[in-house]
Amino acid sequence: MMHRSILASLVVLSHFSLSLPVRAQRVGDKVVVISDSVEIKVRQDVIDTINAGAIFVVREVQGNRIGVNSVHGTGFIEKQHLIPLSKAVSHWSEVIRSDSKDSAAYIGRGLAYRELRDYDKAIADYSEALQLDPKSVAAYLNRGSVWSKKREYDKAIADFTEAIRLDPKYAGAYSNRGAAWQTKGDYDKAIANYNEAIRLDPQDAVAFYNRGHAWQTKGDFDQAIRDYSKALQLDPKLAAAFYNRGQASENKDKFDDAIADDNEAIRIDPKYSRAYNARAWIWATCPDVRFRDGQRAVASATRACELDPAKASITIGTLAAAYAEAGDFENAVKWQLRAIQVAPTSDQANFQTRLDLFRSGKPYREEAKKSVRCSCRPTTLGSPLRPAGFDPSQLQAEFGRAI
Repeated sequence: MMHRSILASLVVLSHFSLSLPVRAQRVGDKVVVISDSVEIKVRQDVIDTINAGAIFVVREVQGNRIGVNSVHGTGFIEKQHLIPLSKAVSHWSEVIRSDSKDSAAYIGRGLAYRELRDYDKAIADYSEALQLDPKSVAAYLNRGSVWSKKREYDKAIADFTEAIRLDPKYAGAYSNRGAAWQTKGDYDKAIANYNEAIRLDPQDAVAFYNRGHAWQTKGDFDQAIRDYSKALQLDPKLAAAFYNRGQASENKDKFDDAIADDNEAIRIDPKYSRAYNARAWIWATCPDVRFRDGQRAVASATRACELDPAKASITIGTLAAAYAEAGDFENAVKWQLRAIQVAPTSDQANFQTRLDLFRSGKPYREEAKKSVRCSCRPTTLGSPLRPAGFDPSQLQAEFGRAI
């Protein structure tokens, strides 16, 4: 069955494709679709159809076919329809030089600029597209997503609202507007928008994920778990949904469920630092002795630190707590001191309390039946937005453990 690609950026570009040489692609490279109505296939079955401008990460290379993750699963695109992201700006610029009135080319170049994090140029291109075509839903959606990346959420909401006015039945616009409201801290408006997105597209796993995230931020863990579970029913490879559901379960003291979800997130994404950290925290500090395991905690926390590019105080602090649970208080003190060095001022007192425990030869324990302790950080999926060529493994709207 053929599916129409539903992307937050709603890229609907026109019928052009320049003959540009495509270099040998490697796993991890980003590529741009330069043809319209490009099929993504699993064997002979078409699972998605993508228009020009969409951006993907190469997951596999098989001769003249490139494996990518789309909204509807992992499939293959013929190489002839792709160019490297590094060539995308020059490609769309050449199209614009050929026809300066081609609004779709400005959207394509805006997508490339957005992926390259040149947000001001992306906004300029989307604005030019709107000068040429004031009814372009794609331009409003894309410009709104970039305003969100620039943390100009009121401007983002205005663009998403205009997209909804032009196309009231487009679920992605509601989902994007909900994400902007969520990042502004208005979770009720966010949930209302996610509700409408789900009503319009009940198969949208990301809308359920985002609504679960909003419920979790409000402290309604039961609702959050239900939405994450629905998202996973629709997309079993959504590692972030496993991770966040695990966080919600941990807040309900359902530690076995939490560890199982962390394990599943790691199975899907072996480089998921937060999931390693989350299960290490349970194994190190759980109030229920049945779930504590110092050696496992040290191994998992060590891996979390290795994978954490920021070397955050939370991750280092978990490693310290893990060593304490394992009875190695010398290393517990060493790592807790390092955590204190990089911890924000607001967390210094809490970190010092743990350091004092470790120096006295005592491990740290969480309290049972705790209140909300996760610091919620809804960021961009975009904000939870879906970029072109949405890859569920790139979801960033997640929960981190508060200190």
